[in-house]
Amino acid sequence: MKIYKAFLHTIFLVGIQILIGIAIVLIFQLIDKNNKNYYEHALGLFRTFAQLSGFLIFSYYFWKPWNNWINKSDLKIDNFKIISLLFIIGIGLEFIKSPFADFNNISKYINQSDLIYNSHNFEGFDKNLIYRVVGVIIIAPIIEELFFRKYLINRLLKENSKIVTLITSSICFSLIHFETPNNLIPAFLFGLASGLIFIKTNKIGYSILLHLIGNSLWLIDVLSGDEFYNYLFELEFNSTYWMIFSLGIIMTYFGLKRITTANTKYRSLGR
Repeated sequence: MKIYKAFLHTIFLVGIQILIGIAIVLIFQLIDKNNKNYYEHALGLFRTFAQLSGFLIFSYYFWKPWNNWINKSDLKIDNFKIISLLFIIGIGLEFIKSPFADFNNISKYINQSDLIYNSHNFEGFDKNLIYRVVGVIIIAPIIEELFFRKYLINRLLKENSKIVTLITSSICFSLIHFETPNNLIPAFLFGLASGLIFIKTNKIGYSILLHLIGNSLWLIDVLSGDEFYNYLFELEFNSTYWMIFSLGIIMTYFGLKRITTANTKYRSLGR
């Protein structure tokens, strides 16, 4: 696959998902546009059903044969050494992304301005959170890893080097997480880590598990009332804050280094 095609396929996938999501919202508005309950369900289906159905439609036309999407060997992730390393990498990446998420406050701190406190108290599960959990914990790890890692990487490797392939697929992955510019670099770094793991193990199941771990850490922080965020905020970017960031780099590097040198069956980069 040429590099430009990877971007086009990503745009096409996201376009299908957005169109389905818009259709869902319009249908609910036609039913009762003033009903807040309907709106919450429409938004929830936008985040879940639209994402899943968009992926299935895209894959139906572009990813053939269909049994290549995922198979039993992909899900046979029984190397407990790699699994334990995935948890280390997941936590490490969570530590690494903190300064990027806090970029605005870091700028304010440097300029000696008042910091913005963005923490939220957990007030129980509502429809919005339930939909987000389904989308973030169940749907996203599966369809995003299948598309950006197994689909794109396998095709990009046929015409590009490993480095070019990893960078291209990671850029595509980061672009769909453009909720704010602060997400771009953390998503890109996650894409590099997940892509490298997929190339080395040749099992998409490990990448899915890493994605699940990362998103689960987000959920744990939400359910705890943003305790980790509160802790970091109270540090006010002192030496301990940056030690946590540095620890994240060390943990991520250590985990990836051990996985890439593990005694696992993986394809050579020339394939």
